[in-house]
Amino acid sequence: MNVSDALLLPSFEGATVIAGRAGLDREVSTAMIVEAPDIESWGKSGQMLITSFYAFENLSADGLTFFFDKADELGIGAIVFKPERLLAEAPAQIVKLCDKHDLPLIQIPSDTKYEGLLLDVLGNFLDSNLTLLNRFYDLHRQTMDLALREPTVLEILLKLRGLIHADITFFDSTKDRRTTTSQELSRFTMPRLTEFDENQYRSHRYFDAELTYPELTRHATAVLIPSSDDQIYYLILHVKVARLSPLDIMAVENVVSLLQMEILKQNALDRKIFFQNNNVMRELLTESSLDPERVMNSLQSLGIGAFPHYEALMLKVNLVDPNAIDRRGDILIMTRRRLKMLYPETAYLEMNDSIVFLHNVKSPQARYDSADIKTIMKDVAMVPALPAFSYLGAISSLGTSSNLPDLMREVTEIERFFDGEQYHGRIMRFEDLGIYKLFMQVTDATELTRFIDPRVRELHDRSFEFFETASVLCENNLNYQETARQLFMHPKTIRYRSERIQKTTGLDFHNPDDRLQIALGSRIFRLLDKEN
Repeated sequence: MNVSDALLLPSFEGATVIAGRAGLDREVSTAMIVEAPDIESWGKSGQMLITSFYAFENLSADGLTFFFDKADELGIGAIVFKPERLLAEAPAQIVKLCDKHDLPLIQIPSDTKYEGLLLDVLGNFLDSNLTLLNRFYDLHRQTMDLALREPTVLEILLKLRGLIHADITFFDSTKDRRTTTSQELSRFTMPRLTEFDENQYRSHRYFDAELTYPELTRHATAVLIPSSDDQIYYLILHVKVARLSPLDIMAVENVVSLLQMEILKQNALDRKIFFQNNNVMRELLTESSLDPERVMNSLQSLGIGAFPHYEALMLKVNLVDPNAIDRRGDILIMTRRRLKMLYPETAYLEMNDSIVFLHNVKSPQARYDSADIKTIMKDVAMVPALPAFSYLGAISSLGTSSNLPDLMREVTEIERFFDGEQYHGRIMRFEDLGIYKLFMQVTDATELTRFIDPRVRELHDRSFEFFETASVLCENNLNYQETARQLFMHPKTIRYRSERIQKTTGLDFHNPDDRLQIALGSRIFRLLDKEN
């Protein structure tokens, strides 16, 4: 109750407000008799202080100012003054200080009993809390009854909407998934959150949520839903927290607990499906001797197989910070979600640092588009919560259900042969590799050394720095500026080195065949270093 409500209690008959009238909406939850002025030791929000001001008679002007400043800071509800023989009216300075802080100063008749005031205020508080407690148990019973029926998330939200009379959105901020009682209100961008102070009825974290829509901005209340996974979930209440009553907050608290259970169950189901599908994909892409009927049944179980042709896409993710390795999974999750939205006829196999997509191709025009994939990776890289990373993409040739392992070998060989810093950020197609496809067929990397031009081998053995300069320069089509940027050198240094290399080895950077020999040698040496 507030001060205005308290003034209606029987024991306040004949009371008058003599100061601080602007603060009659202050909350009152308890009452006490003031015996000492050290308010910092015992004062708390919602107290109604009952006094004859005897405890204040030895306080200086500064002491009085400190007391009332502190009372306002603590959230004291009101001060009740009972005139006595020694002090028939409230001191002028106290009246002034109460007006300054909008702290109600209530004068009661001199024959009013303290015990009557205390019993009225505390009794009202106890009655109110008893009502809240009964309603809490009723809400808890309703929530548990709902839980026994194994409701969907939407059914839970609809129940809460009926209780608090506001629309609700369940927001998985990591995957940007929304379940809502209002499609219109759920079309917000990622909200800006400002946490509220703790409240006696709240056990979870509450935020003021600024929701941005195409035409306007709205404020709502967001409740963080604790979970054991790495995902971040919010319950968005499309109403400001100031408008939520204690009973509304109790309803929200019960529903948050119920949603936690649903998240646990869904995560367990998702993990089960993930492992099942991953195992099916691993078998399809690695086992060459599978029965055709089993292949088709497996493809259909993955939700693909309506069209005759397939292609594979491998995306390898390298983290800039090796210490962020536990977040690589988040990058892969977001990547596969975005790609599957664009190419729905897709299943995936997730490995340690890579994800392989198997695409059931509707038509040659519907194949993976390198520009689309680069856009997806750029968007994922811009998510603030994710660590910085680079990537290499490999796209297989077009195949059928009878040669799926061949498609896997193609993307694996691209990753094996081209995984180097200068190739990250690229999407490479097997059909476009030209002469490199011949060398990929050699399984023993040491056998590849016989294909290295003697001049390139001599350069590599004599000076790795000069060899690297030649490799990067040729990869960049003799672009001195870009080569200098990648190698953190001055363009003049790159030009000087290129002249020295050509003079000492006889290689001609302007000769396409020599540039091919350098590029091929670079690939083979990198592959040898990787496998050793």
